[in-house]
Amino acid sequence: SNILDLSGSQSPETQRHVQTAYSWAKEDLEPCVPKHWEKGTFPPHILTSFAKNCPALLGFSINKCYGGAGLDILTSSLVLSALASVDASFATTLAVQYGLASESILMCGDDSQKKMFLPRLARLEDMGCFCLTEPQSGSDASDLHTKAFKVEKGYVITGSKRWIGNALTSEVFIVWARNMSLPGDPIMGFIVQKSQQIHPKAIVTNKITGKTSMRILQNANVEFNDAWCPNENVMH
Repeated sequence: SNILDLSGSQSPETQRHVQTAYSWAKEDLEPCVPKHWEKGTFPPHILTSFAKNCPALLGFSINKCYGGAGLDILTSSLVLSALASVDASFATTLAVQYGLASESILMCGDDSQKKMFLPRLARLEDMGCFCLTEPQSGSDASDLHTKAFKVEKGYVITGSKRWIGNALTSEVFIVWARNMSLPGDPIMGFIVQKSQQIHPKAIVTNKITGKTSMRILQNANVEFNDAWCPNENVMH
C-alpha cells in the first residue's frame, strides 16, 4: 500500500509532515542519488538542504524540550518511510542520527547530557553514530571486547567497531564498552566527542567500500586508541 495515501486514517498534521518529507526528497534528493550511488559517496549538500527546507522535521523524534520536533513515533516512522521510498541510504543516515545515537542519550543519558548533545544533533549541527558492532562478535552485545579504563576525571577507551554508519563525519560517538573499573566489567555507554581528543589517532575511521546496497550511507570501521571520555559523558 502507498504510505502517502493517508487520507482518512491519519491526522492532517501527520499527512503534512509526510508530504513535506516526500516532496523534498523527490525534488532535492532524488536527482543526486544516481551519481552518488555509483561512486558510493554521500551528497555533501543534502543535509544542509534538508535542514533549510524541512525545518519542522529536524529532530523529528527528539522531544521539543531538547530541541527536536517532538513528533510521535508513528509520524516519525512515516516520515522515514517517505524518505526511504526515494533513497533508503539517506533515510538510514537520519535513522542513525535521530534513532540510534539520539535515542541512546534520551534513554540512558542524564538531563545535562540531553541538554548538551541533543539540540545540536537535532539541528544536524553535529553528526552522531552508534558504536556497538565489533569485528569479533558482530552485534552480540553480550560479547563486547571494547574496554573502558578509569583514569583521572574520566575514562580511556580501547577497541574496534565495525559497520558504523555516519562514523566518517561524526562528532558524537555513542560507544558501548566494558567498564573494566567496576566488578563484573559491566557494559556501559560512553559519549565520546571527536573534538575532545588530544591525540590525532585516538579515533581512527576507515571507510568500508565495495558495498552492494546502502551505498550512499557511509559505513566505517572505527578504532579507539585510548579515546578520552570525561566523567560527565558516561551514561548510566
